[in-house]
Amino acid sequence: MIEDQNLSIYKAATENVRELKKNVKILNKMINFAIKNGNTQELDTLTKLYLLLFSTYAEASFLKLINTPHGFLKTEIESINQMRNLENKWKRCIEICLDKLRNNINKGDIQNKNKRLEKLVEVNIIENSQIRNKIAHGQWHTCFNNSNTRISEENTTKLKNIDVVKISLHLEIYVKIQQCIEDIIESPKTHYRDYYVSMEEIERIENAIADKKNWNLATKKKKAAKFKKI
Repeated sequence: MIEDQNLSIYKAATENVRELKKNVKILNKMINFAIKNGNTQELDTLTKLYLLLFSTYAEASFLKLINTPHGFLKTEIESINQMRNLENKWKRCIEICLDKLRNNINKGDIQNKNKRLEKLVEVNIIENSQIRNKIAHGQWHTCFNNSNTRISEENTTKLKNIDVVKISLHLEIYVKIQQCIEDIIESPKTHYRDYYVSMEEIERIENAIADKKNWNLATKKKKAAKFKKI
């Protein structure tokens, strides 16, 4: 019965993810059109919507991930869901996932990979979700602290620096992070092999971040301007 329930959740989450992917494509077309036409106000609105959509996609696909058939045990899923926020849920998910390799991989190596995965999740998912929460609570121009008793200059700056190109990169990286977890949990008999396949992917992700660290909206606008001249 429990397995059927988890499968139902997985299927429903899969449908949500599929629908969100369609909306990401639609929004990207609108963003590219706004950039091409130099519509700053429209781009600002679409950028905030893009961050909302990305964070929504991340949460929906995370639910799909932890309910993957033949992946986590019922008790493991419950342990993840009991965490109080998305950050802790991700940490618990990674911890459980890598713990499955304890008989094949030395403890130090697992701890190293755990830190690298957690860092990628923190930068590409959690930080975005925190600003998403500000936007979702109506803080579209100026952010407040968590109790709404004073202005948060730090988060206001982050809000103003939202960049559609950076969000796209975060989305690309998120998909790869999720795939790394799936590589490990879906093949119990090949954990050792899949672990190293996953860690090679982590290195590729880290390299991609380094290669694209200077990619931003300004470079995208320059590229769009060149095409416009042609």
